[in-house]
Amino acid sequence: MATHDDKLRVRTERLPEFLDGQLRPEFRQLKLEAECVAKGVELYHAAERELADLPPGRKLLREIIVPLVKLVEDAKDEAKAARSGGGLGAPIKWHKLILVDDAPAMAAITALAALRSVTQPPTTNDDEADKPNYFTRLVDEVAREIGDWIEQREQARTHGANPDELGHRAAAALENRIAVGTVSEWPPGDRIVLGTKLLELLGQTGHFRFALNEDRGEDYETPRVIEIAPDIAEKLDVLSFRAEAAKPRLLPMLCRPLPWQDEKKKPAECRGGYLTINRPLVRPGLHEHTATLDAPMSAHDRVALTILQNTAWRINKRLLDVLRQTFENWLPPFKTPRSPTPKLPPRLQYEEWNALDDLRRAALNRERAKIHKKRRAKRSAQRRRRAKRDRLLDQIVVADLFRDEAKIYFPWSIDFRGRAYPIPMAGPHPQSDDAGRSLLEFANGEMLGERGWHWLRIHAANCAGKDKLTHEERLNWIEERKREIIAVAAAPLSNTWWAEHDAQGKPKIDKPWGFLAACFELAEAWKLVDPTLYTSHLPIALDGSCNGLQHLAALTRDEEIGRLVNMTATNERQDIYEIVARDVAEIVATDARSNSQPNNIARLWHRAFQSEGVARKVVKQPIMTTPYGSTDRGVRNQILDVIDDGGAVPVDFEGQEWGAANYLQTVICRVRKRRLARPMAFMEWLKNIAGRLANDGLAIAWNTPNHSNRVQRYLKTKSRRYTSKLLGEVSYDERTGEIDARKQRSGVAPNFVHSFDSAHLLAIVLGCYDENERRVGSISCVHDSIAVPAADIDTLARVIRQEFIEIYQYDYYLAEIGNQAPDEPMPKHGNLDISQVADNPFFFN
Repeated sequence: MATHDDKLRVRTERLPEFLDGQLRPEFRQLKLEAECVAKGVELYHAAERELADLPPGRKLLREIIVPLVKLVEDAKDEAKAARSGGGLGAPIKWHKLILVDDAPAMAAITALAALRSVTQPPTTNDDEADKPNYFTRLVDEVAREIGDWIEQREQARTHGANPDELGHRAAAALENRIAVGTVSEWPPGDRIVLGTKLLELLGQTGHFRFALNEDRGEDYETPRVIEIAPDIAEKLDVLSFRAEAAKPRLLPMLCRPLPWQDEKKKPAECRGGYLTINRPLVRPGLHEHTATLDAPMSAHDRVALTILQNTAWRINKRLLDVLRQTFENWLPPFKTPRSPTPKLPPRLQYEEWNALDDLRRAALNRERAKIHKKRRAKRSAQRRRRAKRDRLLDQIVVADLFRDEAKIYFPWSIDFRGRAYPIPMAGPHPQSDDAGRSLLEFANGEMLGERGWHWLRIHAANCAGKDKLTHEERLNWIEERKREIIAVAAAPLSNTWWAEHDAQGKPKIDKPWGFLAACFELAEAWKLVDPTLYTSHLPIALDGSCNGLQHLAALTRDEEIGRLVNMTATNERQDIYEIVARDVAEIVATDARSNSQPNNIARLWHRAFQSEGVARKVVKQPIMTTPYGSTDRGVRNQILDVIDDGGAVPVDFEGQEWGAANYLQTVICRVRKRRLARPMAFMEWLKNIAGRLANDGLAIAWNTPNHSNRVQRYLKTKSRRYTSKLLGEVSYDERTGEIDARKQRSGVAPNFVHSFDSAHLLAIVLGCYDENERRVGSISCVHDSIAVPAADIDTLARVIRQEFIEIYQYDYYLAEIGNQAPDEPMPKHGNLDISQVADNPFFFN
């Protein structure tokens, strides 16, 4: 019987087409990569007679770039004089400006980065969008983009072409990419002073200002938020204007991305992805971790990443048209109920306050604190809506750009744990939100067949939130609504039940845009006499059942946890969240009947748990995040988030929210410790090993089942400040070179689990391509959710289980990590039979 290692070797040998002969650049892609900065430079050089014909967005860019070029040139002259000792004293800190001799390019890069910063949220996560637009992040981004431009320019100069006119020499340029000293390789302090100086000059143009973060208070000196003039900000909400002035820099590709190569080099030296834009194989961060290794990624994983890159996509034009009309007219699902901002009661005069007794004063303080909390929540909701609007604008702008392309591609990279991410994260991409993912469909469609027709309808029901029903019940739900679904597909803006919200502003359909995309395909399939003959382009996903716990159950061979996360041979679906919720509700009910503290809070929770689904909703996040290092404090904050989520908990804690969260946190953690004893003991073992190594000044390292190397090396940091004349102090962190023992302990368990779930995913990708019975041509993923065409779902389900069994049939991985601290005893394992996942239909569902 072939071993797991034999299969890895054979697969790599059988896929040579991904490792050679793929450097066939398309000149449109080369131009696309260079045009962002090049067009800004063209605007600067545009003749006056051409200005009248410029669209409004391009005129704005020129108004910003022209004065900024003059300011940059003056600063460069000052830097050169200082460096050459021209009477100005020692070289100034931003002297590296002289490395770039193209002031228009620097001005264009700075202006475009600033415009994107005020229009594009930092992530695709609504919760993350609540964070302010940090100034330091923008400063660093400007410097890194300058570095990218240096490398592109040097490549083009070496081969006798401009970046926007690479011509017939482009192939040679790709084969001989030059490793110059890019800004991305400079120390953080150098990038900060360069970026700060350029933004300081940008502020002098009058179009931008750097304001204090309103949530920090007026005495906070560091400028944290970049703002643009109100009239320009209003224009940037118009799609056509935004497409001209603030298009995202990193975009999908018009040709296949370059396969990741040079496996024996450091990640920064590996080449792959874009044709001329240099992005490292391992995503950069303050802590380098795996990026310090010479060969972090095995040939197996590099081929899998290349297969992800080779999946061809196209824009779902029908959904794009609906999204555009919905957005421009602010119709559902964007027009949601909004509550008025609560007003603070007037402050009492000094005499009135003194006349009150202590109880009344405390009551007034609680009332004001409660209103303050609601006002903060209101501001957070406004920021999230703003971020969502900006994200949708970018999705529409980018989708419009590629709407007529037969095929587009996404280059992918990994983080230090091995998790795969598309490199362009603005606009629609495979890991975007519901709207962003639904704007994409596979370019290569496949005929449904009987099983594909089954899975397309199951997918539609899942998007509608019916995923807890049996398959038969989901199919019936779709068939009962056949007429309504056809009506939605024919006129989605007239039949808007798919986009409606409840009184709390939550969509009645879980994934409205995914559901609409499914409605379009269902309606087309129903037009045929035999719907199974329809060619579908829709990605259909299978998701793990609490995937982090599935990996921990496999690592520890825990039979009980394996049963609760659908890893044992049974046709009965298990729901670990519901089981934990039942345990928590029983303890709360007991406490509610007792006379001890905090029985009043327990009674409130007991009343809340009488409503269906509330207990499960409260415990789901703490249990789901346990494999990823969720602490007691983190559990409390997760409970507070549920309490603050209007209508999620149907009781009023009357100012006792913190006490309610603290009480329930202790109950959940008690149940969690009992139910998840073996996985938590395993996580503690990893922490102890990482802690002992850290005390000796050593990082912790391990190999994944695919033979990729992973290193966790958190270093202590020091906060540094750079003072700008106009912008004040800019804070940033620098590594000290000393291992941070606390972070090493807290980070190792979640990072270890993430590295194994990513190894499983990449094995699935390659396994689907290597499947003998049916090779899967298109595949994508969002961590533990893998999507393929509907016709390939059965193949995917089989491969998921096969690869999981192959990964975990051995446990030498644990011996390797345990050998780094042999005196640390490994927790006792259970007797879970991993092969049983092959017989559980709910393992990935």
